[in-house]
Amino acid sequence: MQRLNELAVHLSLHPEAAAGAAPSTTAHGTYHSAPSATSNSSTVSIDLLNKFVDKHNFATRKAMWELLKEPLFELDYNMSIKQLRDLTLRRLQRLSDLGYPYQMLDPNSTPESQMEVYARTDCMYMYDCNLTVRVGAHVNLWGGSVRNLGTEYHHEKYLKDIAYNRLPGCFAMTELGHGSNVKGLETTATFDKATQEFIINTPTESAQKFWIGNALTAHAATVFAQLHIGGVNRGIHAFIVPLRDANGKIPHNIRIADCGMKMGLNGVDNGRFWFNNVRIPRMNMLNRMANVTEDGEYLSMIEDNDMRFGAMVAELVAGRVSMIGGSTNLAKVGLTIAVLYSIARRQFGPDDSPERPIMDYLLHQRRLVPEIAGVYAMNATSHYVRNLWVNRSADFDERIRQMKEIHILASGLKALSGWQMRQALSTCREACGGQGYASWNRIPVLMADSDVFMTFEGDNNVLLVQVARQLVKEYARAMEKGQAGIPQFAKPTDRLAHMAGTARGVPLSAAKPVVWDASAQRFVEVNLSAFDNGSKHRNAEFQMRIFEIREYDAIKRLIAALSAKKAAGHNDDSAWNLCGELAAVCGQAYIERFVLTRFIEDIQTESSAPERLVLEKLRALHAMWRITTQPSFLAYQFIPRQDIEIMADEVNVILAELRPHLANLVKAFGVPQHLLPAITSDYVAAHSWAETLKASEFKGNVFHL
Repeated sequence: MQRLNELAVHLSLHPEAAAGAAPSTTAHGTYHSAPSATSNSSTVSIDLLNKFVDKHNFATRKAMWELLKEPLFELDYNMSIKQLRDLTLRRLQRLSDLGYPYQMLDPNSTPESQMEVYARTDCMYMYDCNLTVRVGAHVNLWGGSVRNLGTEYHHEKYLKDIAYNRLPGCFAMTELGHGSNVKGLETTATFDKATQEFIINTPTESAQKFWIGNALTAHAATVFAQLHIGGVNRGIHAFIVPLRDANGKIPHNIRIADCGMKMGLNGVDNGRFWFNNVRIPRMNMLNRMANVTEDGEYLSMIEDNDMRFGAMVAELVAGRVSMIGGSTNLAKVGLTIAVLYSIARRQFGPDDSPERPIMDYLLHQRRLVPEIAGVYAMNATSHYVRNLWVNRSADFDERIRQMKEIHILASGLKALSGWQMRQALSTCREACGGQGYASWNRIPVLMADSDVFMTFEGDNNVLLVQVARQLVKEYARAMEKGQAGIPQFAKPTDRLAHMAGTARGVPLSAAKPVVWDASAQRFVEVNLSAFDNGSKHRNAEFQMRIFEIREYDAIKRLIAALSAKKAAGHNDDSAWNLCGELAAVCGQAYIERFVLTRFIEDIQTESSAPERLVLEKLRALHAMWRITTQPSFLAYQFIPRQDIEIMADEVNVILAELRPHLANLVKAFGVPQHLLPAITSDYVAAHSWAETLKASEFKGNVFHL
């Protein structure tokens, strides 16, 4: 009967309730009081934590948030596909008119100006994926391919028009038959010496360009195709192909079709292309890596075909670099909503007492708080990789070396940040109960729009295998050269320090765990029991040793498995296919160790004691949560079972210590109030009958019973 009375209070539509009469009370206290998500006993500064999270361009971010308050940018989840596409395009034009994209595309841009662009991009990801992806396809992919693969001729002819959206374009790499395997693309570009033109063709239906963002509104495209000269296939190269004439008309030998409605991102017009003997001038080849002369001679500074292809693809990694931060920022929005709602929302509790905030339940904390720790860790790593990207050398040889490393990191981090985001958003949706299912509370929209992150810019599993392949190559190269040190390109910061164990005299069959000692320049055995037993499980060095042990063991197991398969008669392709799962584990182990390294180093930059103490607890939680929940840690005999059990208990202790700070930790993510739904504050008032009537004056969707 008591529960029926409580439900009656919730379902009441009495006029006095809508008019703001005194709230009803039950045995569990006041139901219709305004919940507060701000009351907490935290001593850490939101402002200092926000500076730790954002790092740079604080004024730029503030100005961007103000811009996104303009009526043009008001979020509306009740539009048709056409309305959403048209509105997203108008929003893109607004940013272009302000000159924002040119900061990224300007060939003379500085690292500082590019970091300013990243600050705006952070804001856009938190605001709306449709706009961010549309801008990314236009600026990073279409414009970025011209900037990074083209030369001065292309820069002067195209970049300003692209930046101000006077030449809308797209990036036509993916085909119906080939996505991750770029080398297998079927589109052809045949050089006609007589006319000094390339002839672009779609030779088969599987060669049609597919899932091309901005396809229906683009006037030109960077098309990736197999280059044929005099009957010789020179491999994949990039070409600028006009799609429409000056009047916007599509030529008779180009066909364009809509990919239609998607799971999400319906503000982006994905489409398909077919080319039938489309002729383009010789100068439309983006020729930074290779060129075709008037006489049909093929020239390149990089003689090796695989290295040339790798260098070309690496220059296009800006999309992955952006997505690492993008995934992290989307998770920030979901966690801010879920945590603040969980502090405001009350359910159950002792009799004759107010109901308890659901954030006070340990089970709820175990769902959300490890995700917060993971976001802080990935946030530190994202900023680190961005700095690597914007500070690439102008020297060609040095840039090739840098790009190899950035390509490895961006590939693995794109995969792990995407999976982390999907897990966080799914957990946040569940943690908000029924409210998490409503589009106006944003989390379902974020989930639908971001799920494609698992596949575009590369399938996540394939990317981790690519990381493992590169690590094995570095390992083998060190062995062949008999190097006593680490792979040359990794020396400055010890990023691949664990990958050449045999070359340093450590047998792959080593029975004890070993890690790389940078000061001694060799592998050393690790004795985990040597750490202080009192607080070792929170100790950063202890946790790092466990991550390093797993990483070394993963590469050891992968190399041993590959060798065994080849010894049994399998060729290289077959051996890798059969070892794919081990390879993915190896890639993940490397990247997760890298993330923990960056997080530890990032915390050292925080000088304020209260904030640093809380960040150290987040770091300890981040590491222990993974150690105690991931099979690839639990399977190792190198980690004593007793330590695993202690860490599992210690997780709950840290959760209790972090509980007073949770509101401040998510507010420090910097999501502005106008982008947060009502459930993060007084969700009862926001859903009152009076507020419902106000909103429905424009929607016409209220039914009076």
